[in-house]
Amino acid sequence: RGSSYGGRGGYDRRGSSYARKNERGFHGDMQPDPRLERTLFGSDHQTTGINFDNYDKIPVEVSGENTPEPITTYSVETIGEDLFRCSQLCGYTRPTPVQKYSCPIGSAGRDLMACAQTGSGKTAGFLFPIIMAMLRNGGRDSPENGRRQVYPEALIMAPTRELAQQIFDEARRFTYCTGIARSEEHTSELQSRQY
Repeated sequence: RGSSYGGRGGYDRRGSSYARKNERGFHGDMQPDPRLERTLFGSDHQTTGINFDNYDKIPVEVSGENTPEPITTYSVETIGEDLFRCSQLCGYTRPTPVQKYSCPIGSAGRDLMACAQTGSGKTAGFLFPIIMAMLRNGGRDSPENGRRQVYPEALIMAPTRELAQQIFDEARRFTYCTGIARSEEHTSELQSRQY
């Protein structure tokens, strides 16, 4: 059967139904894939643009009432088991200054606006709380009268196609084996249909 990506389900190139949900309520893969893991986390990926050893002294302004305390480490307790595993695969050893604040603020459901220099970890700072909320809440069911099987869980907007691609690539790394993301084959085919 050929691939089909709308309406009531279909089959991917491997013949498995992509409309079937996993135990978390998403349509993504939860099993490790060594080939995909090498692609996502191979040695040619840059983990961060700045050496943050001297940046802990930089003042960070946080406004609002009853703001959550910043995190100081990545651990299962601070970002959850799945995201912690992915952060380790990415080579992240500790949160950047922007992530220290964005993770607890975003995961508390608070509004977040962050301004920091390029390479400071803003992409992960925004994606981590989104992914944490998705994993905590699980996938939503489609409306009863809806014909589609899959609906967006989050919307990320970017001013350029290049930045959107960069965010997409990072999101694939952070959602590896979480059940949120589909395999590389499926993702590549969807991307080719978007453009």
